[in-house]
Amino acid sequence: MNFHSVITLCAGSVTFCVGIYHFMYSARLRTRGVDQAFAVICFMVGLYDLASAMLYSSMNMERGMFWQRWQYMLLCGMGVAVLWFVSEFTGRKNRKLDYLFAGYWLAQAMVIILDRSNLTLLKFAQPRSFSFLGTFNINYYEAAPGILLIIQSLVGVLAGVYVAYSLVSYARCEDPAKCTPVLIGMSCLILAVTNDMLVSWGVYDSIYLIELGFLFVILCMGYSLNEVHLRVQNKLEESSDGLKRLEAAVNAAAESIVITNVNGEIQYVNPAFEKMTGYKSNEVAGMDSSVVQSGKHSKELYQDLWKTISSGGVWRGQFTNRKKDGSLFEEEAVISPVKDSAGKIVNYVAVKRDVTQERRLEGQLRQSQKMEALGRLASGIAHDFTNMLAIILGHAQIVKTRVADQEDLSESVVSIIESTSQLSSLTGDLLAFAHQKPLTMKSVDVNRVVKGMEDMLDRSIESSIKLKVETCKEKLVGELDPDHIEQAIMYLCVNAVDAMPEGGNLIIETWPLSLSHNEIAQVMTPGMEQERDTQRFAVISVTDTGCGMPEEVVSRVFEPFFTTKGKGRTTGLGLSTAYGIIAQHDGNITVYSTPGHGTTFKIYLPLDPVAEARSTDPNEMTLVSTGGTVLVSEDDYIGRRVAVRILQELGFSVLEAEDSVQAMELFNANRDKIGLLITDIMMPEIGGVELAKRLKKDKPDLKIIFASGYPESHLRATGIVTNGDPVVNKPFSLQSVKDAISDVMAG
Repeated sequence: MNFHSVITLCAGSVTFCVGIYHFMYSARLRTRGVDQAFAVICFMVGLYDLASAMLYSSMNMERGMFWQRWQYMLLCGMGVAVLWFVSEFTGRKNRKLDYLFAGYWLAQAMVIILDRSNLTLLKFAQPRSFSFLGTFNINYYEAAPGILLIIQSLVGVLAGVYVAYSLVSYARCEDPAKCTPVLIGMSCLILAVTNDMLVSWGVYDSIYLIELGFLFVILCMGYSLNEVHLRVQNKLEESSDGLKRLEAAVNAAAESIVITNVNGEIQYVNPAFEKMTGYKSNEVAGMDSSVVQSGKHSKELYQDLWKTISSGGVWRGQFTNRKKDGSLFEEEAVISPVKDSAGKIVNYVAVKRDVTQERRLEGQLRQSQKMEALGRLASGIAHDFTNMLAIILGHAQIVKTRVADQEDLSESVVSIIESTSQLSSLTGDLLAFAHQKPLTMKSVDVNRVVKGMEDMLDRSIESSIKLKVETCKEKLVGELDPDHIEQAIMYLCVNAVDAMPEGGNLIIETWPLSLSHNEIAQVMTPGMEQERDTQRFAVISVTDTGCGMPEEVVSRVFEPFFTTKGKGRTTGLGLSTAYGIIAQHDGNITVYSTPGHGTTFKIYLPLDPVAEARSTDPNEMTLVSTGGTVLVSEDDYIGRRVAVRILQELGFSVLEAEDSVQAMELFNANRDKIGLLITDIMMPEIGGVELAKRLKKDKPDLKIIFASGYPESHLRATGIVTNGDPVVNKPFSLQSVKDAISDVMAG
């Protein structure tokens, strides 16, 4: 074996090893067809170099012709491999010429194997002899190529030009840096093939350069592939960094994120899912996503879900699901398919948000808005009802003074007055529900209020009901109206007793409750928690072991006139009045009930730990001496006449006006005689407050009394009247008018 053979064999061995490496590399990356094609080229070049080495060491024509046939066959395979490589490397879609060249080379290889005529190799020897660098003399034998092999050489050059054209086109349109090394290598290979073709035809004597051309093109292809691999590696590193950032974002997300395969089996969950459901990621890995289903939804919902996402759509909706501990929670979900580069769905991603708290607050807000609307309705009814009662009560009291000596009539009038007074308490309940009942606030220990009711409750309830009152040791001091709080508790107790006709237990308890700002929303009506600073509450719990209430009753339990106790047994205002009283104290009532397991009402009252007790002893009212002239301004005729008759009964001279304009005219005409103005606040054109200002300006010592169907506390809270302005509530009574006149004259 001569020096040229050894060099060629070494080059072929190295190339073959490179092919093995790339073949193993491509086996791990099944989608990398370009590496597979490059590996096949390296194998072909390695085998071609082996055949060339054996040719260069052949000492007779037969041996030389044998290795020549192998060379030409391997060149056919190499041509197919190069077309495959360039096609994969450039991503060329149109491969018609590739198939044409490949078909020709496969047919040519079969002809070379089978043909023994002069069409392939001429049967006369062509001894070759040349020296390498003037030192090594190389002698070997080969046969002259036949017409088919000459055509094969020309086709090879033509294919090389076609490949070079493909690379140039790709470099212009896509990526010049990627194609340039391969283009240079292919150009050198074309020159080497041309040189060898001319040498084999006997045009001139020289060594064959195709082995060097193959080696150079292998180096150029390897360099380009290495650059591509480096780019891919950099992109992978960037993608890895991006994935790490994405993973950090997913792990930090407040939303639950679940990734499943196409069968719905869980592959990944983020920490928010673990927190939301109680399941750990290793517990649910491989499990079906239905693990959290609650059974609250129909099969049609899930069928629609799968139909949507399996067709490539995005599904949006809400679930009621079940945690690991069995508790239910509500969540909004967006489920999307994940597709690969071919457009095939490979995964599903669900992004879910816990909306349990939001739904609860929305329910509370709707309930609050409903109660507010009912409160406005109750307020309007109470106001109109008060005006009618004012007429009845005023006239009844006047009649009473006229028929005092007629026993039968007097008793009837007294019955009218008593019934009217009872109806007044009903309007008081309506006003309490509407948060408009006057309160007398003072610093009170809630425990003392509850304990103070124990004896009275114990005497009132039936012996079949066992009463238990437990108050905490800590003082629960707040700004309260104790009488109204007692009234609210009493209404709750009455409701509890009615729920236990066969007897049972009635338990009243108190305890302090400290809540953070966010936690206040759990027990307070939406919107109220922003209005308060205190974070401490007194909780009054009233529990019975009675029949309980279904959900549809619980949702309406505080509505005025709503009752389940049968017609005629109750007005249906007890619980609504309790609700209004507590709301007027900036508190709230919640109810928990299950049919057959009793009911618990919880009252939440804000505490003031630094409140100081204030004296609440009422001052005795001193009646003013009757006499003098009173100007009455009231747009309601009947109400005005009642006021006039009452004042006349008290011994006053009365001037009456149907509106503020007439009142000012009467005042101007009788300025010196009028010492007191009684005016309705709500009147057309000029209101009572404005009328009082104008008359007071003309006569500073004029006494003023405002009349209204709204409670005094409401008028003062809304700024309609100031703290120094006396107010008499309608319906008028002799005593209320006397007291108001006494106050204003004393002031």
